[in-house]
Amino acid sequence: MVEGNARRRTRRRLWLAWMALIAILMMRCAAGEWDYCARVKREKNAVKIKTLVDRTNVGKEEHAAAAELRDQLERRVTEYKAETRGGARRGHLIPGVMWILWASWWHLNLCLNWARARLAETSSPSPPLSPRRSRPHRLAKPARAAREVFGRPWFEGPHPWISCGEPIIKVALGSLGILFEIWLKPPGNVCYHALITARGILDPQTANLWVHVSMYASIVLSGACDLLCWKGLLPDRFDSVAHVAVFANVGSLFGQHLTGGPLSVMCHKILVGLLFCYSAVAAADLLVPRHRWVPLTFMRVFFLFALGSWIIQTGKILFPSDSGYDSITLARMTARDLEWFTLWQLNPHASMAAVPVFLSLVCCCVFVAMCATLVLATFALGGFSRRRLEAAMRWAGDAKGSSPPNTTKL
Repeated sequence: MVEGNARRRTRRRLWLAWMALIAILMMRCAAGEWDYCARVKREKNAVKIKTLVDRTNVGKEEHAAAAELRDQLERRVTEYKAETRGGARRGHLIPGVMWILWASWWHLNLCLNWARARLAETSSPSPPLSPRRSRPHRLAKPARAAREVFGRPWFEGPHPWISCGEPIIKVALGSLGILFEIWLKPPGNVCYHALITARGILDPQTANLWVHVSMYASIVLSGACDLLCWKGLLPDRFDSVAHVAVFANVGSLFGQHLTGGPLSVMCHKILVGLLFCYSAVAAADLLVPRHRWVPLTFMRVFFLFALGSWIIQTGKILFPSDSGYDSITLARMTARDLEWFTLWQLNPHASMAAVPVFLSLVCCCVFVAMCATLVLATFALGGFSRRRLEAAMRWAGDAKGSSPPNTTKL
């Protein structure tokens, strides 16, 4: 029997590993990283364009086409540098990955607790190991305990020592974000970047940094409220109020990014819309009194996944990968940057028409990945309950058939 239990545990771990692998692959697809064939094709086209631009011994027609293309690229590079107000692809990648990891942690807890609740509602006592006692399923927790995990702003860790790990990580990472923004950014200028200069005027170069500092400070505040509520020093559900207020504040701060070119404004408008959609769903999920309402919790995780994926995609659309936006020139542009520029920045109106398509693909991939992991978790942790029920019924029938007849003496 011990060997059978070990085999079942191994099978469940394999199911969880397979579920995690599928989720990672789907999220890579949602972030736009799984386009190898299309990327190789575009890089080949970029090399051809680069060769066409740099060639000198060409015919008259090819020379005219190369000159026209060079003029168009140089004019568009100048316009791009003039309309871009700041930022980098790395600055969009780091918060996007953090949001995706945060949403993955929530979705893992959502899947596990939903499977446990379903198992607790449908499971039946198993055949006993011995005639004297029966062994309940190790995941068959009471439905009330599983119901309490939904509609919470954070989830406890798997071990009592790290039960408050999520709030501590929020405080730590938010503090590091503040440090990097006002002290270590840009990397070559390590000093304190003040919002108000010594002459008593606002510095436009550091205003964007302080917007990011305000975002990270609100996340630190949310983590502190989580810890204080966990210790019982704040009223019940006060951490939920702080969570909703923090994301509403982040959405309003992102409104400062609605400047620059039309493509940048469109991408950041989508980010602001996703943030306020998340705030509305989180308010309904965390503050509306109800019993177990999994769809709202599911949608809250979905919008956080979409936020992380789209902010990464925004960085890929707006900024080059090998050089800064302010130092980019046609002469020093690499083949990869030229491929990026011809795809997204050469014709901004065509790019704006394609942005909703990419947003729809991101949302569809995120939704399918979340549904797949939820179904796999349900089958991996609670899918054997029907077999256990049938085995229990057979065991009960055998026990009833083998029981001695009840005879009474008159």
